[in-house]
Amino acid sequence: ADIYDSVKMIAEVFGDDTNYSIDLISGVPGLTLAGWTEALHKAVSLRPKPRHISVYDLQVESGTTFGKWYADNMEDRDDDVSPTTTSLHPSLPSADDCAFMYRYASGYLRANYEHYEISSYALIDRNRKPHRSKHNQIYWEIGGNWYAVGLGATSNVNGTRYSRPRALSDYIRWTKDLGEDDDTNGLPWMSKSSEQDSDQIAADEDDALLDIILTRLRTK
Repeated sequence: ADIYDSVKMIAEVFGDDTNYSIDLISGVPGLTLAGWTEALHKAVSLRPKPRHISVYDLQVESGTTFGKWYADNMEDRDDDVSPTTTSLHPSLPSADDCAFMYRYASGYLRANYEHYEISSYALIDRNRKPHRSKHNQIYWEIGGNWYAVGLGATSNVNGTRYSRPRALSDYIRWTKDLGEDDDTNGLPWMSKSSEQDSDQIAADEDDALLDIILTRLRTK
């Protein structure tokens, strides 16, 4: 499998003391509880062992291909009915099964990993030091600053969030407008003339308080 080949190449280049992270996704079509427990076991059995594991539950969004395939399944999830399998696509796990997968992953991984964020687990080394993701923690810091580039990307600068257009056609038009912007003070995509185009979201006191609450709820 690709994952084993990738880990092998990492070990060949960086040795047994290498530092890498893997992502696991629960709630995917056709996944059973037994299959999920096996996936977790295989993940922690990799050598060298991953120092960081992120666990996410599949979210099926309307308007996507998955959303079209599994529209009926999503209604079944809401009604707590076990989804049925079609001849074309395996069924999604039920809401109860997805909840169990999350709880099981948390309990299973905590034997050797610190569950420091709702989806993140850091390996605890022999010195009892957890290998948390330095990159991800930037987004969870209160008042953190970061610049994001790309379709739909959101930056947070000095307490203000700037969201780039999500639709590709809007994004292309937006970037062309930036190229014609004569404002040379600072970054053009943060200039006052582009605030409305980039859907700038001012963080007022209520939003800032809500952001603090949600961030603290998701982190240890």
